[in-house]
Amino acid sequence: MPKQFRSKCEVSLTMKQNLSSVNMPIRNKNILIVISFMLLCLNLYSQTIFKGVVIDNGRDFLGNGADAVENAFVALTDQSDTNRTFSAYTDEQGGFLIEIMSTGLDDDISEIASDFNLYQNYPNPFNPSTVIGYSISKPSKVSLKIYNILGQKVKTLIEGNHLNGSGSIIWDATDDFGHSVSAGVYIYSLQSKGHSINKKMLLIDGQQQGTIINHSITDEIDNRELNKQTPILYTLQIIGENIETFNQRDLDISTIRYHVSKVMRTVKDIDGNVYKTVKIGDQWWMAENLKVTHYQNGDSIPNILDGSNWGTLSTGAFCNYDDDISNTLIYGSLYNWYAIGDQRKISPAGWHVPTDEEWKQMEMALGMNQSTVENDGWRGTNEGSKMAGEEWIWPDGSLDSNFSFGNSGFKALPGGYRTSQSGYYSNMGYIGYFWTSSESINNKAWYRSLYYYNSDIFRNKYIKRHGFSVRCVKDY
Repeated sequence: MPKQFRSKCEVSLTMKQNLSSVNMPIRNKNILIVISFMLLCLNLYSQTIFKGVVIDNGRDFLGNGADAVENAFVALTDQSDTNRTFSAYTDEQGGFLIEIMSTGLDDDISEIASDFNLYQNYPNPFNPSTVIGYSISKPSKVSLKIYNILGQKVKTLIEGNHLNGSGSIIWDATDDFGHSVSAGVYIYSLQSKGHSINKKMLLIDGQQQGTIINHSITDEIDNRELNKQTPILYTLQIIGENIETFNQRDLDISTIRYHVSKVMRTVKDIDGNVYKTVKIGDQWWMAENLKVTHYQNGDSIPNILDGSNWGTLSTGAFCNYDDDISNTLIYGSLYNWYAIGDQRKISPAGWHVPTDEEWKQMEMALGMNQSTVENDGWRGTNEGSKMAGEEWIWPDGSLDSNFSFGNSGFKALPGGYRTSQSGYYSNMGYIGYFWTSSESINNKAWYRSLYYYNSDIFRNKYIKRHGFSVRCVKDY
């Protein structure tokens, strides 16, 4: 706080302590009200602290709890002036603290310029008008603007080329639209050639008579009645590694003591495809089907179009249903098991294709019991409905009509499959097939499937040359 204002605040406190019990004339008590009013308004001209925490979506659906999101970039942008952005990074506990200046202007002179000067307005405090004086040593382009304590421009008094010399201008406490502004602290700023001089002034309520406010005496001034302004609305944005960008508009931080933001965890494959993820029990799963075309080391996964060639392979390959790449936008790609078993790995870094046991762990988190989960064929009750998602894709049947449909967030889709015999495609929109990384016998591997007419989950083993969808689970 500038020295001249600090001394006035100290006087105000002393007067309030020494004179509160004295039978003072009305005139003197009104002077005290003016000084106290200045103190309270100046207290408003300070930094605002916006605190909060960023957590992930681990508590959504059937996850066992959310975790803190570390090292995320949190930014608040003033929607009325996008040049005013304040930011911080989250700590190990996901917490952040952002200091927001109530105005984009400094308290005093941001940089002293020898070729122009700005004088204290008079009278001050004032109502309904005040005179602002200035001097310019050489012709130049200048601006003189009024701002409220939130940094919002209220009125432009001067804008353009100006001759050298001294001048003054009256501000009548109105904005650019001619509307009267409310009482409170205002900042007037003279700017020229990249330099600025800023000073404060106080607009008071009531009719001014010298330094007297002509209204009834009160011992307390409700801070909420001071300087009523339209609240600044901010856009909150959170960006970080392996999280979906979070945006929240129209945030009034003056009403928030502590803000909790929840973001979606994501994972990116080597091709740059980004997948949403979901926590089920203790496991993090991809909530979308894989569509990568390269192994982790950058080698291409062969895209086999010819059906007769597909059925003879004993090495990794992928395809898109009906050889139409547009189908990957919803359903992802189909892979033979040899791509899953390849040591170069088709999963994103830090993730892997789940084993049969990891699928069982997820199924038990969905509600399947230990004895049932070990069975082959149809198992469970409504765990398939829980695992499925996007009801608009599935045909009407027992799967999507179950009340638990979609409540795991896994969003299994009916991506169909490619047969190992002649390489033809079948069942897209009706059945979803998913490889595990666990081999069985006789050139087969374990898989899971969901059918639109059944709410259970099917478990069995199939020939490795078939093309199935793939989901990945995070390493632990």
